[in-house]
Amino acid sequence: MGADSVPPGGTAQYSAVAHQSDGSTRDVTSEAVWRTWNASVLTVSSTGLATGHARGATNIETSAGGRSSNKEIIVVPTGTYRLSGVVREEGLPMAGVRVEVVAGAGQGFVAVTNVFGEYVFWGVAAAIEVRVTRDGYQEQRKSLQITSHQTLDFDLIPSRPRAEVAGTYTLTVTAAAGCRAMLPEGARIRTYTAAVRQDGPRLTVTLEGPRFYSQGTRLLNSFRGTEVTGGPAAGLVTTSNNFDGSYRLYGVSGDTSVLATKEGYQSQEQRVVVTDHQTLNLDLMVTRVDDVSGAYSMTITASELCRAALPQDARMRTYTVVLTQRGRDVEATLGGAKFVVDAEGRGNRFRGRLEPESLRFELQPMDFYYYYYAGSRHPDVIEGHAGGYLVLVGPMRLSVAVRADGRFDAALRAARARRRRLRSGLVGGAADAARAHQSFHGPFSSGARCPRQRRSPSGP
Repeated sequence: MGADSVPPGGTAQYSAVAHQSDGSTRDVTSEAVWRTWNASVLTVSSTGLATGHARGATNIETSAGGRSSNKEIIVVPTGTYRLSGVVREEGLPMAGVRVEVVAGAGQGFVAVTNVFGEYVFWGVAAAIEVRVTRDGYQEQRKSLQITSHQTLDFDLIPSRPRAEVAGTYTLTVTAAAGCRAMLPEGARIRTYTAAVRQDGPRLTVTLEGPRFYSQGTRLLNSFRGTEVTGGPAAGLVTTSNNFDGSYRLYGVSGDTSVLATKEGYQSQEQRVVVTDHQTLNLDLMVTRVDDVSGAYSMTITASELCRAALPQDARMRTYTVVLTQRGRDVEATLGGAKFVVDAEGRGNRFRGRLEPESLRFELQPMDFYYYYYAGSRHPDVIEGHAGGYLVLVGPMRLSVAVRADGRFDAALRAARARRRRLRSGLVGGAADAARAHQSFHGPFSSGARCPRQRRSPSGP
């Protein structure tokens, strides 16, 4: 408990109060552990005395008895406040917009919106006027009385008509020279009918023609990509590829605004002056990070096509899975079997990343020849099984959704398994997991493709 604001160079005392199970309270200020999230803005002593240093905002956190709590503290001169807001165009945040205080306390303050369209001023007060400008948009001014920390949002209107690109097109995708040889002949050039739907600055492209893969009831044949919203190339749209997230736009020049959108992510718009062939990278942020940490079970089941080729006890493998989460990074640790774990802890765990409505893992492959003779990397998951080994490799995807009862649903989208007997035995091939919706707190199921039979190399 304590003040919401501290002036630069000033101090404020904060206290920590523990709420007991019997309803009583106890002051634990002196025994609590205190820390600050940004010491350049504000520091806090072991007794809860905070000192302001630079204008801005940070949190102080206190912990005692296994419980913790935090509070945002704003550092501004006494009698002044924080003014923040978002600049949008038809609901989409706009980056690179100039926001300035042109009258009142704080006159001369200038901010430029970030990728989320956000701006902030530290230390404004009383009657002020704010002006918002950006090339290609109508200027906006607003006057207000500042008596507390508050927000002020703006919606900009283009100063010229927007390019209309809705319609039906033909989209031809041609494989790059570097990967043509790896693709079957019929996959090197693909032609689709593309229906482009436009809603202001938003473009949605839906493909028709071949048979597209579906995820549940959703047909995976549409996307929202990167749109050029301003400049001579306004209306151009593309989509990033699935391998490295790269995109390309041809015929762009001059003052240009690029808008990147994807379902489940916050839109980002960035302004660039194009005078040569160049690159522009964009970093998107997810709109929500679900908490998926906890204990689960995972069952991998061979399909009917493969069951006869596998030993009885290898046709279905069930493991316990403990997920630990740090932001969007997730680590899965398997139990319930005898795993071959090396000195660095590899052998029963793998890492992944939480994406909107899905959890994606990529299990590292393993080549037994290079592993034993060239010392290659230990596999992420390797189970000692009946004198041999069962290795899990490849991509694994869990689709995540919050149900009405507050629990999570999930489905194992893809996985592969390899079984090998070193020196003398069966050698398994890849196994792709079938899509099977299960409770997120219940088992994951998978199918398998038939393994290819061959011998492992003999050796130590």
